[in-house]
Amino acid sequence: MCVSPFFALKLSPKILLDMSGQRQMNIEDNFRQMIVKLASDIEDEDLPMIKVAVYDIINNAGSIENASIIEVFTLLQNGANIGATNVGLLYEIFEVTGLQDLHKIIDQYYYPRPSSTLMISEFRRMLVDLGKTLQKEDVESVARLYGVKRKDSKTSWDLVNSLTRQLKLDDNIETMNSFIALLKDQKNLKNILQIVGSFVRQKQENQRVQGMDMD
Repeated sequence: MCVSPFFALKLSPKILLDMSGQRQMNIEDNFRQMIVKLASDIEDEDLPMIKVAVYDIINNAGSIENASIIEVFTLLQNGANIGATNVGLLYEIFEVTGLQDLHKIIDQYYYPRPSSTLMISEFRRMLVDLGKTLQKEDVESVARLYGVKRKDSKTSWDLVNSLTRQLKLDDNIETMNSFIALLKDQKNLKNILQIVGSFVRQKQENQRVQGMDMD
C-alpha cells in the first residue's frame, strides 16, 4: 500500500502505527528468508572456515563448535551482531572467507548495499588465510611439530582450532614468533611462514605507530 504524505496526515495514529508494524514485520520476514537462503547456499566444507572467522565475535564461543550454519547465524543474532537492520557483518564474513558470491543473495534483500563492518580481527583474518592455505601434507607437518593428535588435525581447520586452543597461535607477537621459529626450517611450509610473518610485521608496525601517537 503506497500512501502519499498528504493522505498520511489524515490517518489516525493507530493506523499509522499498524502500518509501521507491518513494515517491521516485512523487514523481519525478509531477513529470515535471506538467512535461510544463505544457509542453503553455504557448502558444508565452508562452515568450519566461517566459524574460525567469527569465533571471537560470538559471546559464548564454546557453543559454536558443533553448531550448524543456521545456529551460527542465530548466535550472531542473539549477540546483536546481525539483524534485520544490521547485515554489515555478513558482508564482512563472506569477504574475509572469499565467499563473495553470497553477497548477491544479501543484495536481493537490501538496497542500497549496507557498509561492511570491521568486526573480524586481523588475527582471525590471518587464521582464515592460514586454514585456506594449509595443504594436507602441511597439516601433517605442523601437527607433527606440535604433537597434535590425529583426531584434532583431520583438516586444516581442525588444526587451526587445536593450535589456538593450546595458545600456540594467538594475537601475540611473541607467540607468533615462536611459531615462526619452529617452522622456519621446514622448506615445504614457506607459504605458511609468509602468512604468519606478514601478520607479525603488520602488528609490529601498528604498535610502532600507536607508540608514536602516544608520544
